[in-house]
Amino acid sequence: MKKYLLFLVFLSILCACEDFLDQKAQTQVDAEHMFQTEQGFKDALTQCYVGLAGDYLYGKYMSYGPIETMAQHWDLQPSNWENLYQLDFTLDNAREIFETIYAEMYNVIVHANDVLRHLEKNGAVIESGQTRDVIEGEARAIRAFVHFDVLRLFGQMPFEPKRTVRLAYAETVGKQEIPFLDFNSYVEKLLRDLDRAEALLAGNDPLLVKSLTASDEPGESEDVFLDYRRFRFNLYAVKALKARVNLYLGRTEEAYRNALSVIQAKTKGGEEVISLSGSDDLEKGFYAMPSESIMVLSKTNISNTMFSMNSYYISSSRKTTLFEGALAGDIRIRTVWGSESNGFGGSVPLFRKFLQPSSGTGTTSKDLMLKYQVLPLLRLAEMYLIAMETAPSESEANRLYKDFMLSRQMLVSRDLSLAALRQEIEKQYRRELFGEGQMFFYYKRRSASSMLWGRNSDLTEDNYIVPLPETELE
Repeated sequence: MKKYLLFLVFLSILCACEDFLDQKAQTQVDAEHMFQTEQGFKDALTQCYVGLAGDYLYGKYMSYGPIETMAQHWDLQPSNWENLYQLDFTLDNAREIFETIYAEMYNVIVHANDVLRHLEKNGAVIESGQTRDVIEGEARAIRAFVHFDVLRLFGQMPFEPKRTVRLAYAETVGKQEIPFLDFNSYVEKLLRDLDRAEALLAGNDPLLVKSLTASDEPGESEDVFLDYRRFRFNLYAVKALKARVNLYLGRTEEAYRNALSVIQAKTKGGEEVISLSGSDDLEKGFYAMPSESIMVLSKTNISNTMFSMNSYYISSSRKTTLFEGALAGDIRIRTVWGSESNGFGGSVPLFRKFLQPSSGTGTTSKDLMLKYQVLPLLRLAEMYLIAMETAPSESEANRLYKDFMLSRQMLVSRDLSLAALRQEIEKQYRRELFGEGQMFFYYKRRSASSMLWGRNSDLTEDNYIVPLPETELE
């Protein structure tokens, strides 16, 4: 219990600091003083996760907010996002949104770089080599993760681009000028960070000897830093990120290998590190499916207006289209999606993935923090989708497809052709990852000329490449 209470303190620090990057005077400590102790390094790394969970990044804008609007996923959203729905990034309000996202992205990168810089200078204050390597591995993974989404959002098309975009891969802290790199040079640095992060965690991550579920339980140590690995860039989160990156780059063999290494991951004792458990989670009301999340962020204050007629919703006809052709029994239809009165005697579909129970409803504080107050960054379902798409044979792709569908209570008896599988994979991306900020990037990776529900059927590169802030233009 004492260990769990320590974790509650850790989460409360995250929650209290979710607006950390906008309140530096209250939370920042002089860097030279902070990095004099091991705890200072841990606190600095925590600040990176706080930044990731901020509303202008993965706490809203890069999960269920503007990025989902760009994928045409909402019928109603904040009125000033209408031009995002049109994929028109030229108006002032769109520029302001993306300038903020861009600034917050590099703010997190700078904090990760600060950790890495001081590890070189003063890492010896961390007595445990394991802890030191885990801190460096996580910091490098954070830096790579954010840089990758800079590439996906602001960068050129990954295949046969008609226009090129140079981007800054920031590896330093300070006012020195950061060079803007071409696509290949940028990607080279990104992959190098991921390789180094994986190498550091491969011999040190506690998940080598315990599953993610076991990591959610208190251990004997007073220090929670090496527990609750689902809330950090653990070894398998890095492998999952590599799968996502390599797929985006068209490196299909590497993407398949990375995804499969997560799907098949076992501890040294032979226990599965993570497994598909969608039905179990969904039946319990854990609609974000935390048990099969490889990495999540803690987020307590997702506005209840997300679940009202005044904010994000889809029409009944849109939900019908979303699940058109779905096999009988798809558990997501009746769990992730509910219904809400429209005030006129009818109802509209209610997206419940991030619905959080109110206090006093009988939910334990442990379930509240570990099961409800979470936003997934990387999920096992995506690894199955990546592995299906990149599998070396039709039979292997079908095997993975059947396993995945069974976890959603659908029994598939016949094999699909590769062409049919490709169509099905797109449908599953949309159904499975709705609200998680991935579908726009799926369309961009595929250079799609249209989107389901989209108003434009002749999309071009201009609809997929968000302009850099004017201050960043060379």
